[in-house]
Amino acid sequence: MIKTTTIESRRRHRHRWFAVAVLAMICAQAPLAFAAQSKQESSGNVQHYQLHGSGTTNPSKLIWLAMDKLEEMAGSTLRMTYRSVGSGTGASDWADFTNAGDFASTDYGLADDPSAPFMQLPFQIGAVSLFHNVPGVGTGVMKLSACTVAKIFTGAITNWNHADIAADSGLTLPSQTIKVIARSNGSSSTYGLKGYMYAGCQAVYSTAPTPSDGADPFSGNHLYSTGVTGSDSMRLAIGANEYSIGYIDAGHGHLDNLSEVSLKNANNEWVVTKEGDPAGRLTANIPAVVTSTVKATFPQTVGGATNYAGDWSGVNLFNKAGAGVWPICAFTYLHVRTTYTDTATTGVVRAFVEYMLSPAIQDKITEFYFYPLDSAFAAEVKTAVSTTLSAASPVWTWVDPYILSYNTGIAMGYTTFSPKRQTYAEYERGLFKKNIAALEASVAALKTELAAKTGNDDAADERTLALAAISFVVAVIAVIVGSIAMCRGGRSSQVMRV
Repeated sequence: MIKTTTIESRRRHRHRWFAVAVLAMICAQAPLAFAAQSKQESSGNVQHYQLHGSGTTNPSKLIWLAMDKLEEMAGSTLRMTYRSVGSGTGASDWADFTNAGDFASTDYGLADDPSAPFMQLPFQIGAVSLFHNVPGVGTGVMKLSACTVAKIFTGAITNWNHADIAADSGLTLPSQTIKVIARSNGSSSTYGLKGYMYAGCQAVYSTAPTPSDGADPFSGNHLYSTGVTGSDSMRLAIGANEYSIGYIDAGHGHLDNLSEVSLKNANNEWVVTKEGDPAGRLTANIPAVVTSTVKATFPQTVGGATNYAGDWSGVNLFNKAGAGVWPICAFTYLHVRTTYTDTATTGVVRAFVEYMLSPAIQDKITEFYFYPLDSAFAAEVKTAVSTTLSAASPVWTWVDPYILSYNTGIAMGYTTFSPKRQTYAEYERGLFKKNIAALEASVAALKTELAAKTGNDDAADERTLALAAISFVVAVIAVIVGSIAMCRGGRSSQVMRV
């Protein structure tokens, strides 16, 4: 009798575990609800919050800046990270619901997924440009139409003295082989260039690129060497190889003062991204690419409003009409869930995205060689986020430093961001920046003084200028070393805020 009861008990136990297993398999078919996401902790007066994402390298420094500021201003312990791994890897991470983070970032829109809905939120605009290293030909002087560019990158044009280049630019160039430098890995810049060639000259480039294949590398024996990986490698390769041409986000190219190609936009204007209208070329207005006509191509809701949870894979900013518009532009997106299983995670995600779309960060974007959204467009995206993620609990609040009243209790709230919360490292970085600005002004003044002087004073002035330049270099090195040390210290010495 005892033995029979034991056997029945075991059977019931096995059935119970079988039911659990079946339930687990059913749950596995609902990836959104059980997707990996940050675990938020709260116990009494102690709160721990976190946020993690991955994606494109282009906005990585801006995202890290925003994260550092939020961690610093938060009334609770907040840990935020971003893996700078590229748009392709970021999209793959996002699609892996078992290990997906809280958000992703890409330089192109993704197809929607009705089984796991998410929002696609533009927050900055990038401009891809072409740069060359033809000796004696500066920024804007070289003009290339979309068809000529397409012939160069497909191998139909291999020498700089080709008749099509002469017809576009009006230049008589030497019979030198064009060293075409391309990305050897998947790149949103490659996708942008292909999109421009297709939009501007289908007679030569007839394959319409999509994000899934447009980012794939070029191929052909016309390419120079084996290609490069990353924006930094591209700018260095162009600078190191005479008679080369390559493509890169405009900011990286201007960082090394590379010679930019003047491109013809859809309004038949020869434009550059370089400021100051070099060589008489029009400086493009990058944010102007988002016209009402372009916005009409965005996914739409039934009511006709922009659907930020729709399919954005077909949205592009290539060769769009408009005065002063640059022909190779691209949004950088933040991808966030429409629903998170943890409302506290919802709150952190919402706060992060709202901050990325706020003037505090939008005004910083140009420092990283990209371009902010028009203020009205940024406000529209921000409203969509706040409305969709309305289930956030708790909702993080912001303290405006200009209206702060020390009689209110909100400033010391656990889920409050206050700019009055700072670190000494930030204070010292501010001093470093002031010192650098003063040194730059001193060097500029010495250069002006030297240029104005003649005669026997030249040698002494040159020595003075050399000494000033050396001092400036030493100061820059000190700033870099000090900043690295402080950043490391800031990360390692964070204290729990209770």
